[in-house]
Amino acid sequence: MVAMADPFGLEPMFDAPEIPAGVTHVVRQRRLARLLAFAGRSIDDVVNCGVAKRQIVHYFKTERAVARRIAVLELERQWNSLGRMG
Repeated sequence: MVAMADPFGLEPMFDAPEIPAGVTHVVRQRRLARLLAFAGRSIDDVVNCGVAKRQIVHYFKTERAVARRIAVLELERQWNSLGRMG
């Protein structure tokens, strides 16, 4: 079957499945893979080089602390909707 938009049959014809309304797809990245990409290191670098290992550990701990602080601030904002301090 050839579509009218593609008379030469170069594009494969298939019907994409419908996504129900309100459904979102989330693709999670693994934390280590993201940190390795940020640092420009490979897993072999981390295994074989102490400096690279300490660098990745430092980034990992920093990322964890920032994520924790963001979560705390978000909860404080939800609990204190008027924005009053103390």
